[in-house]
Amino acid sequence: MFNSVNKFISIIFVISFLNFLIFALAGPGYQIGLLHWRTGLLVIMKYTAFISIPLLALIVLTIITSLIGKFELNMKSKKLQIIALIFPIIVLVFVLYWKNTLSKYPYIHDITTDFDNPPQFTFAEELRNSEAGSSPITYEGSMKVKRGPFTGTLSELQKEHYPNISNFIVNKPISELKNIIEVAMLSNGMKISGYNEENFTIEGIEKSTFFGFTDDVAIRMLKVGGGEVLIDIRSKSRQGASDLGQNAKRIERLKASILSKVN
Repeated sequence: MFNSVNKFISIIFVISFLNFLIFALAGPGYQIGLLHWRTGLLVIMKYTAFISIPLLALIVLTIITSLIGKFELNMKSKKLQIIALIFPIIVLVFVLYWKNTLSKYPYIHDITTDFDNPPQFTFAEELRNSEAGSSPITYEGSMKVKRGPFTGTLSELQKEHYPNISNFIVNKPISELKNIIEVAMLSNGMKISGYNEENFTIEGIEKSTFFGFTDDVAIRMLKVGGGEVLIDIRSKSRQGASDLGQNAKRIERLKASILSKVN
């Protein structure tokens, strides 16, 4: 009986570890090209979370029954119990946090400071064409979006949920401003993709940590007279329907960073 119980704990530990390992590989697996992002996000994360629920209940049950003296465990099994308990907790906390965050934001992933004439992507278009599963580069402000409580066009939902996203004017020559913007982008963890001299637009990318999802950013400078330059920013995700509010936050960070360096 003693040996069989300890062996059972070892089996539970192995299952718990393998479930966690599969979960942990969802993001890196996409980043290195082993699987599609939908497989990682919608299949692996979903089913490892489902498995974690009964697994967690079973582990808790073994801990309780061992504590009340129903069976005796050796020291190794006691340690395996605790470690096995941690794995499903991490999976469930991560997935529940992600789902809670997802429910707070509209299902849009293309944010701009100019609805009528958003900054255009040049370098990002080529990069997206070479990346499987990327969304179209065109801005579709009139596209209808209906998911959960969020209903409206892309531009309407942006105005409603991110009302503070706006362009801004600075008094600097474009030649100086270009350097300031590039420094601001780099200091915010972005990589410069290129500079379009025809429309004075700087492009860059930023990747998320776990899945490595790519977001493209375009910052356009437009002379408006009197030495002033109007700056518009657009941030668009390549993958997924919802950006979890990241594009709007990125625009706000870039705006604050540029203004701090200009002033």
